Amino acid sequence: MDDAEFRKATRTNSILQFQVNLLQTNQTKILKEKVKLESVVDLIKDQLKENRKSLRQDIEDLKQENKTLKTKLQKTISKSTELSREIEFRNLENDKLERTIGTLYIKISGLDVSELANQKKIKDLTTSCRKLETEINALRYDSCDCKIRNQSMLRQNQNKGQNVNHDPSRRRRRQYFY
Repeated sequence: MDDAEFRKATRTNSILQFQVNLLQTNQTKILKEKVKLESVVDLIKDQLKENRKSLRQDIEDLKQENKTLKTKLQKTISKSTELSREIEFRNLENDKLERTIGTLYIKISGLDVSELANQKKIKDLTTSCRKLETEINALRYDSCDCKIRNQSMLRQNQNKGQNVNHDPSRRRRRQYFY
């Protein structure tokens, strides 16, 4: 080999050696980065596992809450249905009562005419009773020309020592209500 070829080969060899050194340095850097990235990936995997666990727990909690809410909703719907039935029943009862009230108004309007006639009869009877009472009182107290003015006094003297149930002073008075 000749000197020129030797220099050329040495130069090529040194360039290649430099490139090999550069590649080895880069490979070392890449390996270090790979280790760093693998540790980051491991951290991310661990975090994902934790997140999955947390999400599973959240899902279970939400399922339980959903069941609870469904139960409450069913109870509310049941109560609402019961209340709707009761409202419907009350409305039917109110309709019946309104019809009954209407019938009673019709009967009352018919009674008003007969009531006026009855009131007039009652008034006439009351007037007649007052007249009779006045006449009885006049006969009892004012128009008696007998020797004994009050017959009840004579009976009291005669009934001394007898049964008190026959005592005219204990007589009940008549009461008239107008």
